[in-house]
Amino acid sequence: MRKESIMALSIIALLLSATFVVFVRAYNPTDNDANTGNDASDTLAGATYIVPGNYTGNLTYPTPYVDTQDFYKFFVYNGHRIYVEMTPNTESDYNLELYDPSGTLIPPSNGSGIGQKENYELTAYVEGNWTIRVSIGTTGTGRYWFYITPVNHSPATPAAPSGNTTGYVYTQYTYSTVTTDLDNDNLNYTFDWGDTTTNTVGPYQSNTTAYASHQWTKPITYNIIVKAQDNHGLWSGWSTTTSITLGQNDDSRGVDAANSSAYAHYVNSTLYYGITYNSNGTLYQGSPKDQDYINFTASNGDHIRITMTPPQGANFDLELDAPNGDYWISSNPSNQMETIEINAPATGNYAMRFYIVSGEGFYDFTLGVNSAPRLIIGVSESPDEGVRILIDGVTYRAWTYAPVNITLPAGNHTLQALGFIIWDGDVAYLYRFDHWSDGVRTNPRTINLTQDKTLTAYFIPGHPIYPQ
Repeated sequence: MRKESIMALSIIALLLSATFVVFVRAYNPTDNDANTGNDASDTLAGATYIVPGNYTGNLTYPTPYVDTQDFYKFFVYNGHRIYVEMTPNTESDYNLELYDPSGTLIPPSNGSGIGQKENYELTAYVEGNWTIRVSIGTTGTGRYWFYITPVNHSPATPAAPSGNTTGYVYTQYTYSTVTTDLDNDNLNYTFDWGDTTTNTVGPYQSNTTAYASHQWTKPITYNIIVKAQDNHGLWSGWSTTTSITLGQNDDSRGVDAANSSAYAHYVNSTLYYGITYNSNGTLYQGSPKDQDYINFTASNGDHIRITMTPPQGANFDLELDAPNGDYWISSNPSNQMETIEINAPATGNYAMRFYIVSGEGFYDFTLGVNSAPRLIIGVSESPDEGVRILIDGVTYRAWTYAPVNITLPAGNHTLQALGFIIWDGDVAYLYRFDHWSDGVRTNPRTINLTQDKTLTAYFIPGHPIYPQ
């Protein structure tokens, strides 16, 4: 064989041998660093990403498997605690280093020597990927163990909501709670009110009392719980339960209004006589259906006006029962405000009755009672026999010094002032109606009398009438 051929074959064999050596040194079949199935990165820039937890790694020296350092990176929020600990096997001296997201090396960790643990403990001063490096120190080969604590802790479970344990439906109550977060994160609190609704409030600083308010619609017992969430999305557990038992507060009495007139709530006349009384109640479906009776007093001829506004989507009716057995039922359209307006036919106790046609819930009502109004009709001129004033077809006499002064039921009434003659010696003058004191010139006219009213009829003289 020629010398050149032998040399060529030698070079090829050498290259193949070198290739094989590089391949073997790049792969260690025993490596499974941090459960990745591979060797961790040998560079800071290419550090293997892991999440906080417990891991093992492997370093080898010398050949054929040269692996003297492993780099791992993990995410940390600003202000959160970092704790990293590395334990080498008992025959090795391994080093632990920590780098911030900019690549700056943090001062050396604690501990050194064969079989000695090393660790870092600090608070992150910037958010991002922090990196650790595990490397062979003075001597060693083989396994090491390390762990990284969670970089974000869940908030502690909040205290049970503090607030009322008894109360009334459709009344707002406020509850408070507090908890802490190991990382001093801001916290939002979610209250579960026990009625399929929740309410989230915040953010609050760690260990700062949080407040939330709610009202309920059913007269039952509700269980209230609360949990906290930090500003990175981690939740606490649910708190222990606080219960509230609710009742009805019809007409602000703290109980359900009576279901019969005989036991009805009584409203003092100072609350509604001459003014409007505003109150409310609740009606619920049941067997039998809930109904509310509320009593008040009126005198014969008094003007009574009652309104009732049902909850949205419900149809409640309003009834008024008089002491003489008369009764009236509102005739307004369904699901709208109901109104009864009458003049009292007798003196005594009247009963308002509120009852369900459909639906249930909270209603408002008003009550006003005014004494039968007085009508005073004066005249600008009058003959000796007075001026005839017709009220609802009945004749009354008015003089300039003595007006008509009568009590009438509230409502519509018809008025008419008739003309008259005044004699001046042998000459008679016909006085004709001109206008009322409120400017109205209609005669006769209709007025709606709901309160005391005073009017004056003005007349002007016409041409003289000479005797025949």
